[in-house]
Amino acid sequence: MIENFQVRVPQMGEGLQFATVVRVLKGLGEWAAEDDDVVEVETEKAILGISTPVAGTVCGVSCRPGDKVHVGDLLLEIGAKKAHPLRSTQVRKGDAAAIGAPRRTLPEKQLTLIRHMNESRDIVIPASMEFAVDWTPIDTIKRTGRAMGDGVPSATEIIGWAAARAMQRHEKFRARLSPANELHISAESHIGIAVAADDDVIDMRVAAIGAHDGWPVACDRIRRALSGDSTAGTYHSLAISDMSSLQITRALPVVVYPAVATLFVGAPGRGGGAGRSSAFVLTFDHRVMNGVYAAGFLKSVDAGLRHLASEISTPERMKENAAAVAKTGT
Repeated sequence: MIENFQVRVPQMGEGLQFATVVRVLKGLGEWAAEDDDVVEVETEKAILGISTPVAGTVCGVSCRPGDKVHVGDLLLEIGAKKAHPLRSTQVRKGDAAAIGAPRRTLPEKQLTLIRHMNESRDIVIPASMEFAVDWTPIDTIKRTGRAMGDGVPSATEIIGWAAARAMQRHEKFRARLSPANELHISAESHIGIAVAADDDVIDMRVAAIGAHDGWPVACDRIRRALSGDSTAGTYHSLAISDMSSLQITRALPVVVYPAVATLFVGAPGRGGGAGRSSAFVLTFDHRVMNGVYAAGFLKSVDAGLRHLASEISTPERMKENAAAVAKTGT
């Protein structure tokens, strides 16, 4: 007789004896592959995923979000190892479309994103709004950089800086809502920037920008994140999906927990005035903030772009900022 495997709270670090369950990632009857995270817990220092070293079907769940658990406590039970239900060679009678159809295993990153999206569907209460942002400041900043011959910032870097600045003024965009409905607010602005990778996978590159980081440092950190050279980790409270270069004008972004908002940036077009404008669409977790608060954030992003354009509107100021980046060594 094969006994069930018990997933228990492991040793989590020196002096850490208990944690809070954030999410149960696998429910009764669900398949868990070897090394899959099955429970997510929060300690005083970090959010940790607890994985199963064996593959099998979850046959017992002994915890739920919000529970306080100690080292050694039982979390889940994994039943006898058997074939993955999605990999079964059996075809239901009449399911002709499945017979002989090609199959492709999804990349691990995409599987993880799918799992997080499924979980967010049951957690996040989304609301969305659109704001027309003047694109002229972005054109001005890029034109100034181009006049120097190098150091031309991308639209994503410029918008990322303005978003980080707005996040400092609107602290809920730096927050994570705990299972106990408490806001945990970070001192830094953790921004995730969606980057399309191979096999239709979204790779989230994260930049952590401090409250006193100026444009040079913030821009450099965003650039490093986009290149994959970042040590900021994976957690982010705000995601940015910049599709302005793809000529996509509008979209309805989704929020993936524990982020509290996602900002979509559309391609700029002619507005009612002489300049160009872009649709910035913000989807936010309505449990964390209301519409007025979210609208204030969007207006702060717009104001930040205007402020930055006025600050570095000449090649001389751009050179000063480039020198500041070199001096920081970041």
